[in-house]
Amino acid sequence: MAVRLTRDEAGYRVEVRDSGIGIPPQDLPNLFTRFFRAGNAIAQEIPGTGVGLFIVKSIVEKHGGRVQACRQLEQGTVMEVWLPARAAEPPAWKRNIVTGPAQPAGLS
Repeated sequence: MAVRLTRDEAGYRVEVRDSGIGIPPQDLPNLFTRFFRAGNAIAQEIPGTGVGLFIVKSIVEKHGGRVQACRQLEQGTVMEVWLPARAAEPPAWKRNIVTGPAQPAGLS
């Protein structure tokens, strides 16, 4: 396994490359779906639950990034994660949260 991190002005790119069994092309569209397991992993009885990449994608997207898999059947897999240099804008409901004790109007 090899991991490479690069940075530019927009963000960070993490590349993770392994030399495993690879991913069949027909499985790529479902790879980040919860509980999905690639057909070759099932056929070779490789243990797993199918939630790992779903969790990775969820975390990366919550940070404003993206993740993708580049298939190399029988040569391993390359996963790429891109994260922005600046944090994503929080959703509106989080921007309006008041922290600390509330003060009744006119009592300052």
